[in-house]
Amino acid sequence: MNTTCKASLTFGSSLALAAFLGTQLGEPTALAPATPAPSSQANASVRPVTMPSLQAAPAASADNSIEPVLSTTLDAPTKTLAQLRLAWAQAHTLEQLEPIAQAIAEHDSAESTQLLLDGIDHIKEWSVRAALAKNLRAISSPDTLQALLPALLNNYGRGNTILNEISDTIARIAQPETVEALAALHWQASVQAGQGHKVLRTVASIRNPIATRGLMKVASNTESPALAAAASEALKAMRGEAANAATL
Repeated sequence: MNTTCKASLTFGSSLALAAFLGTQLGEPTALAPATPAPSSQANASVRPVTMPSLQAAPAASADNSIEPVLSTTLDAPTKTLAQLRLAWAQAHTLEQLEPIAQAIAEHDSAESTQLLLDGIDHIKEWSVRAALAKNLRAISSPDTLQALLPALLNNYGRGNTILNEISDTIARIAQPETVEALAALHWQASVQAGQGHKVLRTVASIRNPIATRGLMKVASNTESPALAAAASEALKAMRGEAANAATL
């Protein structure tokens, strides 16, 4: 009797357990609804992406020894003479000095011309001095004659490249008063050995028609035959150039 009861109870318990498991396994388990993340977490996980700038970086200066006073690409008279003077003092080679000399010459004033002449005189290498003197060819203002005329009597020998550049610049932009100033300078140079020829060369090289009146006055002066001959030579050359131009 007891055995039969125990078996019945065991069998009943097994049926109940099987029924419970069948109910759980037969129905899909519902998923728990997702809990939205706090806004602070969302902002932390999704951050805006910053794109790198496509703008090109400024080009480095070709020569840091002249920076920041002067860059290798000059926008010439925008640099003041004070800046150019400082840049000249910092430069050492022809490659560094050449753009500075060009910028100084383009200022085209008595002060800038004096700055260029002084700078050239303080350079030791002769070849560099001669190359920089060619920048005088950019000068065109008669105001620069205030610096050019006294420079004729500097310590330049006959045939000196710098002397020739100074002389040619004076001859190119000479005014009537320039010829008279050269005549006075000739008297001053006549008492200094080897100086008179500089003035005579300059007078004979004048080709600016504006200076004709001054040349005629000096050419008629019998007190200095050499100076009168130089003025006559300049007048003759200008007449020849005018005649050639008329036949073209």
